[in-house]
Amino acid sequence: MYIQEIDKVMDLLATVREAIDYTRKNVEYVSKYISECIEALNAIKIYLNENAPECNTVSIDDTIRIMNKAVESEGNALSGLLEQIDKSIVKIKENILSQVKVRWKALFLPYKASMWTSLESIWLEAMADPNCDAKVVVIPYNDLGIYEEREKFNYEGDKFPDYVPIIHYNDYDIAKEQPEMIFIHNPYDDFNSVTRVPEKYYSVNLKPYTKCLVYSPYFTIGRYYPGKGDFQYTMPGVYNADKIIVQSEYVKKIFEEFNHPSDKLLAVGSPKVDAIINMNKKSAEIPIEWREKISGKKIFLLNTHLYYFVRYNEKAIKNHKEILDTFLRRKDCALIWRPHPLMKTMLRNKYDNYIDFIERMEYAIENSDNCVIDTTGNYSIAFRCSDALISTYSSLVNEYMITGKPVLIFQRRPAQTDAELFPVNYLYNYYRYGAGSMTYNQFIDMVISGDDPLREERMKMLSNAFLNFDGTAGEKAYKKIVEEICIKK
Repeated sequence: MYIQEIDKVMDLLATVREAIDYTRKNVEYVSKYISECIEALNAIKIYLNENAPECNTVSIDDTIRIMNKAVESEGNALSGLLEQIDKSIVKIKENILSQVKVRWKALFLPYKASMWTSLESIWLEAMADPNCDAKVVVIPYNDLGIYEEREKFNYEGDKFPDYVPIIHYNDYDIAKEQPEMIFIHNPYDDFNSVTRVPEKYYSVNLKPYTKCLVYSPYFTIGRYYPGKGDFQYTMPGVYNADKIIVQSEYVKKIFEEFNHPSDKLLAVGSPKVDAIINMNKKSAEIPIEWREKISGKKIFLLNTHLYYFVRYNEKAIKNHKEILDTFLRRKDCALIWRPHPLMKTMLRNKYDNYIDFIERMEYAIENSDNCVIDTTGNYSIAFRCSDALISTYSSLVNEYMITGKPVLIFQRRPAQTDAELFPVNYLYNYYRYGAGSMTYNQFIDMVISGDDPLREERMKMLSNAFLNFDGTAGEKAYKKIVEEICIKK
């Protein structure tokens, strides 16, 4: 039986006990209320016989016999029988909880294929659990950045890995199924200005249909400045979630500063780290459409953060132009550019003055001999193919560092006092600006020569920044949630 079904039986038994207690105080209603209690116990017995044949219902029969006797009794005899009935109901409850084979449903609700890594390792644990029915329902979303497509639903069910069985959102009724666990990576509800899922998938509307709504962030937290980026901790889904998966005890304390109770926060690490660790175990294979341009060269991945152009304006253009020009002049290396999947959508909405540069950059890359654009839903291909990352500050930097490969950040190096207080210490990366900076050519030469003097300290730092750095964060999260929903009443 599923936990939700057991809950209903337990609730009915609790009602029977309340009725017996009421009868004890109002004996004139003994016939009416005992008859209704007998009817309820018979319904429970039939339900158990149909749905949990492994459960012995003898204790129910015994209790019904005592109830029938109580209807014909009065005075002290009746009081004694009512007390006996109350104890018998407790025994029925104990028998059910000890004998019934407990099952549960876990529903995963991703909407962006690129964000699936925040849920995948939890899903793998749920799939491997014989007591769990795990389902993945990819939900649609509106692209708010493109005016003519605001009313059109986008659906990425076909972009997920082949080994993930996808159920179409029209074929799964959450209100009917009422899964014991629901996992989300989108906490925004109606506060997202770039993409938005249908209202029925808002966290506030999912919460009534599950025992445990779990938010697993689609990003990892690298830098933290109080007062900046507070939205990450205050969105509706963060508050509506029954459990939030956090990467470390330090990040847990940050969430607590926003009035999230300690017992709501599962400090187990990040499923996104699991994804990188598991990905590293697989051999890299360059996609056929990229091979002619980048095979046989040292490959660099260029990551552009969602808001980089908005925040840095002309400087963002200058940096991207310098990076691209550097690679176009070199024949001993190759570039994979992976802009944030939502960047152009967001720029079209409010900052279309940058679109011209983006499109010229795309044209130059497409017509180059050693550069490609990565538009796949999953960054694992680019992670595995590349030898180093060039990036702005981004949660992608945190994840790329886990591969052990070097990273050059083309923003200013943080002050040591700040960096040492970040959830992830970025001082173990290389920088284009600030003390000890290097040019793009110098970074390329370093990678080609096989040098990475910061690697050992970087990996040591990461093992402290993420709990369960061995790739078991999803496993630990799943087991804790199962324990939570299986607490016996």
